[in-house]
Amino acid sequence: MHRLLIVADDLTGAADCGLTCVAAGLDTVVVLKDNEQIPSADVVSVDAATRRLTAQHAAEQTARLTRRYWGPQTRTLFKKLDSTLRGHVAQEIAAVLSVTRELHVAQSIAVVAPAFPAMGRTMVGGKLFVKGVPVETTEIWRREALNASAYLPGRLGEHGLKTMHVDLHTVHSEKRLSDALAGAKAQYDAVICDAETDEDLRAIVCAGMTLQTSVVWAGSAGLAAPLAQAMQVGREPRDSTPPSPVHGPTLFVMGSPSQASREQIARLVEDREIESVTVPLAALRQGANSAAWVEQTRRLDRAFFSGRDIVISLESSAQEDATLSPALAALVSPYASRCDSLVLTGGETARSVLDGLGVAALRLVSEVEPGIPLSVAIVGDSRCLPIITKAGAFGSPHSLLKCHDAIRTLRTLP
Repeated sequence: MHRLLIVADDLTGAADCGLTCVAAGLDTVVVLKDNEQIPSADVVSVDAATRRLTAQHAAEQTARLTRRYWGPQTRTLFKKLDSTLRGHVAQEIAAVLSVTRELHVAQSIAVVAPAFPAMGRTMVGGKLFVKGVPVETTEIWRREALNASAYLPGRLGEHGLKTMHVDLHTVHSEKRLSDALAGAKAQYDAVICDAETDEDLRAIVCAGMTLQTSVVWAGSAGLAAPLAQAMQVGREPRDSTPPSPVHGPTLFVMGSPSQASREQIARLVEDREIESVTVPLAALRQGANSAAWVEQTRRLDRAFFSGRDIVISLESSAQEDATLSPALAALVSPYASRCDSLVLTGGETARSVLDGLGVAALRLVSEVEPGIPLSVAIVGDSRCLPIITKAGAFGSPHSLLKCHDAIRTLRTLP
């Protein structure tokens, strides 16, 4: 049974958060289908797929899956937050906190620290910054037309959570931080902590673990890393499942329209002998019976006939649209089943493609680079499919090249 339960709002979040546990030597599985048997692993990371649900349905789904996967050996609950605070952050924290109080300790408290310094996400004054830029002014928020508050204590307070903000001055003092958390546990629902560095996050974990009450940890993979490391102290690490050797083509499915993804695709196509197919939005919106859709299948047939690796992406004018990911997955799924490895960008796109292949869970193997995991999916009775998943806005311009290198390494396996 698992000792750590992670509940995430999308697939790439569940995977990149679970990856920090793999790095700490914990056997980790990402669950996509909750009607399957609960896997045996140190860590179970559940993709609740709530990003596009209404706030009420997201809270209900989060609570239901928390109850479903909470087991007698579960010692720690982690609510994975998007590192740019997209999604129903307040409602989902409230949901897991309510379940924890129902099942465990009435005085449970949430320790919230969304910072992910390795990806340029920092928290100062209760507000998130992305590479020094306020998150509400970034492309990510503009593209999704978010109107949520960027001030996290206020955002949680609006949804009925009594919150306390812990500033950097307090975080930088072990005694002040411990005293603040200890004083908060009987008076507040959530403590929101500033953090600019990995050391700040380690200090928050150390202070939180001394509390004599149940803690719901809420944050990104930046917070999950020191938490997993603390859980693993004094234990022998478990070996991860090795991926199978790759012989056939690799398919890149790029469902994110972010600028970061477009730059990564450009570098990949420029540097490698790879077939590139850009899918017009009209083909996806018109559907499988349209002439535009048929034309795309012909283009994909020609690309696969080349025998090269293939990258499929959306045209550059694409905006966030909840209908695009399932349509893109429907278009590429017949081709994905013919590939020996997949690289999937965008949590909703990745989930849609894997659902089309019948994948119920991923066992995390290793890290390509921070926040980008290599996993193994069991497809059918025995086929082990190597899969790399990446959030759309993650990574440097060279990230897809590194993903390609990781797959090419598998081609050298016997």
